Amino acid sequence: MSGAYSSKKIIALDCRDLEPPEPMVRVLEAVQAMTADEAVLMIHRKVPRLLLPRLKELGLTFELVEEQADSVKLYIWRD
Repeated sequence: MSGAYSSKKIIALDCRDLEPPEPMVRVLEAVQAMTADEAVLMIHRKVPRLLLPRLKELGLTFELVEEQADSVKLYIWRD
């Protein structure tokens, strides 16, 4: 891990097998419950394009890592 989230406790959510809107619902629930020393990691099949603007609205910081065509990691935390 190289981002500002690297010093935080990671809460991993594997959303690869979930159908919309479940991935977004689960991530939004997790980020609302996370503490200042935690970060949420969303593992998904594709870039969650509808989620990214919502995270910005909530004032959250995130880093998107596209590992392969069908594997994306989205780290989300509070600065």
